[in-house]
Amino acid sequence: MKKVAILVFNNFTHDNRVLREGLSLKGAGYDVQIVALHEGDLPKKEIKNGLKVDRLSLISRGLPKSIFFQIFKWVELFILIAKRYRKTDYFHVCDVLPLPMAIWTKRLFNRSIKVIYDAHEMEFQKNTSSKRYGQLIAWLEDKHLRRADAIMTVTDPIAEAYKEHYNIEKPAVIHNFPFKQEVGSHNKFRERFPIRADQRILLYQGTISPNRGCEQLVEAFRHMPDHVVLVLLGYGPIWNKIKDLSAGMDNVFMHEAVGMNELLQYTSSADFGAYSVINTNPSHDYSLGNKVFEYLMAGLPVISTNLKGVRAFLKEDFTVFIDDINTDSLNKAIQHFDSLDRVKLEKDIKDFTDYANWDKEQQKLLNIYENA
Repeated sequence: MKKVAILVFNNFTHDNRVLREGLSLKGAGYDVQIVALHEGDLPKKEIKNGLKVDRLSLISRGLPKSIFFQIFKWVELFILIAKRYRKTDYFHVCDVLPLPMAIWTKRLFNRSIKVIYDAHEMEFQKNTSSKRYGQLIAWLEDKHLRRADAIMTVTDPIAEAYKEHYNIEKPAVIHNFPFKQEVGSHNKFRERFPIRADQRILLYQGTISPNRGCEQLVEAFRHMPDHVVLVLLGYGPIWNKIKDLSAGMDNVFMHEAVGMNELLQYTSSADFGAYSVINTNPSHDYSLGNKVFEYLMAGLPVISTNLKGVRAFLKEDFTVFIDDINTDSLNKAIQHFDSLDRVKLEKDIKDFTDYANWDKEQQKLLNIYENA
């Protein structure tokens, strides 16, 4: 049985793309190990949804976050990965930072390892905490990407951008589709929060972080008519900021993140889904995240910021694109959906999810492994 080590630079608590990839590879007969970062009181080793998870604990974790000290953390992590996983058959790399670790483990310890680079966004153009750090990320990718045995990404526009930027063969595209599910109707949010039966629910689900439009959504709901409420479902670095921003508002509710197995039950408890990424760089403009397809799988039409990645893929039959996130644009989008024939809207969404689902998409992933 061939071994796969999936390298992620998060603590692997809510990474649905990686979870789906791991489950597909395991189902195809691979021995899959998720290699993540340890944090807080999370178990260092566990079985999550049937997948083995190894969260690496760093002695250097407490060092400052400047680039100088980040190098020490990187070296320690490289040593741990090389020591524990140099005998793996595949490294599936889900971030730029572990890419050099995988490449150098292969070059120094085991030349038979296949490295699969899975770029979840346009890494060489994404926002970072500082300009210098962004330049470092781009440099690391530029120096190591061509040494990967296969490259894949999440949307066609991003794949085209990689092809042009690096003058390489176009990477494979593995979309962030969810598993095909018959979700049914649920009422999770009204059971949890004081939301009336006659009020419509606009749902934002995903990471609560800068440039995702969370602040703008809350501000828009300061003047939203009483018949619509906002629910933010997720976790992230600006959770407390959004909580403070929405304090005292009776039409904005925050719900902590839930597991993949129950996520769509919560999603289907809303009426509309918001994909509110702010177009601050090309990586954002070309984005097409998990949540878009989760909304649709749960039967929700989508209100999206006007991004190339979303426009290139989603149909206007069930998507409204807005240039700015404000009370007026959200109101008009909801009124548009309310004016549509509900039966046709539901059919259009179902027709889309009949082919845009992980049950079909996963075969592309398995083909990449077979041909790497």
